[in-house]
Amino acid sequence: MTAIPDPEEMCTEGDFYLKVLDDFPNPVWRSNISGKCDFFNRNWLEFTGRSMDQELGDGWVEGVHPEDFERCLAIYLENFGSQSPFEMEYRLRYHDGTYRWILDCGNPFYSPEGTFKGFIGSCYDIQDRKTAEELLNKANRELEENISEINTSRSQLQETKDYLEKLIASASAPIIVWNPVGKITKTNKALGDLMGLSPVDIIGNDLSFVFPRESLDEIRMQDPCLTDHLPKDAFEIPITHRSGEMRVVVWNLAPVFSHPDECVAIIAQGQDVTEHIQTEKALKQLNRQLNLMSSITRHDILNQVNIIKLLIELLKDSVAQQPLKKYLDGVETATGNIHSQIEFTKVYQELGSHDPQWENIPVLVRSLQIQIPETITLSSDLKGIEVYADHLLIRVFDNLLDNSIRHGEHVSKIQISCRKSPGGIILTWEDDGVGVKPEEKKKIFKMGYGRNTGLGLFLIREVLLITGISITETGTHGKGVRFEISIPDQGWRLSK
Repeated sequence: MTAIPDPEEMCTEGDFYLKVLDDFPNPVWRSNISGKCDFFNRNWLEFTGRSMDQELGDGWVEGVHPEDFERCLAIYLENFGSQSPFEMEYRLRYHDGTYRWILDCGNPFYSPEGTFKGFIGSCYDIQDRKTAEELLNKANRELEENISEINTSRSQLQETKDYLEKLIASASAPIIVWNPVGKITKTNKALGDLMGLSPVDIIGNDLSFVFPRESLDEIRMQDPCLTDHLPKDAFEIPITHRSGEMRVVVWNLAPVFSHPDECVAIIAQGQDVTEHIQTEKALKQLNRQLNLMSSITRHDILNQVNIIKLLIELLKDSVAQQPLKKYLDGVETATGNIHSQIEFTKVYQELGSHDPQWENIPVLVRSLQIQIPETITLSSDLKGIEVYADHLLIRVFDNLLDNSIRHGEHVSKIQISCRKSPGGIILTWEDDGVGVKPEEKKKIFKMGYGRNTGLGLFLIREVLLITGISITETGTHGKGVRFEISIPDQGWRLSK
């Protein structure tokens, strides 16, 4: 650091106080009547790390932060001209090269005769205070931002709450909300209409006011707040109108959380399915009646057909000349077709009459072995595959086998395989027969198309469509058929 000159060497008459100021604990400066600085004490020079020569005159301004200089200069000149005391804060370069905030207090001084001599200023290091102020200001800004966000969230929450309440109130489906202890907190007019009450009559009561007591255990088992936080499957609970009429309602539950670990309410939405159930029962009854009528009618028609077939057999022995024999053969063929079609209506009537079920494909394939001629070999690589399908799925494989035997002409082997596809799996039925002509590939699944009854492949397609399964023929004519059965992901599984 540059040596500081001895104040005694600088003292002139009237400047005896400079030595005292040199030992002052804070930085001190003095300017003369020209406004130029002619003294800095030891503490100032140690603070800036500069020499007296460097600071004298206007040299000291080199240490003022550029952003503060114009403001400081303006304050200094204004007060110097009016000989008024002043205070100003600015950043002064410290001896380590950083800037520190100081409070500079300047006062005019006079000779004993009252003549203006200039200004004396003392400075105070306020960096710690400024840092604290900046931290406080930052904290205040963050607090204001947080308060603003809270107010915004509160406003949005209120808007959401208002919207949800309006949504619940105006919903056409019955809605009910209860807290974790089972007290009803909200409901809507739709539920009130279902019970013959107003929402005000329902709110505040326990769940047993709405649901039968024997159903409360089922509700608790479904309660997402008490289990895994996930909505459960829909379930039926009857609701009784105050007139005594009972309505069947399907309910879905969902939790309401204040934060991830605290469930504050359960909301349930219902759907009145009473008419649907009644319609379903009526349709089942109608189907039973239609099936019974169809069965009786089919039985009577088949009896008459069998009589005709018997008469034809008796006539064939007594009719030898043409064209009567030719006509008789035509009647016999037509009668056989009628018999096949009547039998088909019996099978088709069963289509969709039972709920779909999981069918074990390897078991169905093994059941075909007893129908296969000795000249044909059937092989399969299916293991443990189950398909969700109509109970007539066995007819699909029966008809595919019949198609290969009846129309393949020279089939010697049949291969059944399976492969994964992007949307599920594909079961493939292949033989080495004559195959299908390209122009017939889409026609063969239409009702009545074919050399026999034209019903086998049509039935296959109808059985598979019930559960969203499709079938196409992709073989090469002359090399054999290739039926690809596409099963969606949700329609297959591996057996346990």
